Amino acid sequence: VGAGARAAVVSAGSHGAAFHASTGSGFVDAPSVDVVNPIGAGDALLGAMLVAIEQGRPLPGAVHAGVAYAAASVAHPTAGYADPALVARLGATA
Repeated sequence: VGAGARAAVVSAGSHGAAFHASTGSGFVDAPSVDVVNPIGAGDALLGAMLVAIEQGRPLPGAVHAGVAYAAASVAHPTAGYADPALVARLGATA
């Protein structure tokens, strides 16, 4: 961010994700789920964050959505797929 990026997000895997922007910094803890297939979790995190940002959500909410989608995706056998009902239970709308 100090070099010119407007924001940065760093995944901590099963722990969650940290974010920093000129408006503030924080950490979103990942919810605990039974891991079935971790392949695609990072893609799910990024994709959900980008959708949330496109919808106008501020960065903390976008990161929260991304972490929820990533957690839901590792709980499913299909790489990168997230069950919408589980995503909702994990709090992607917070």
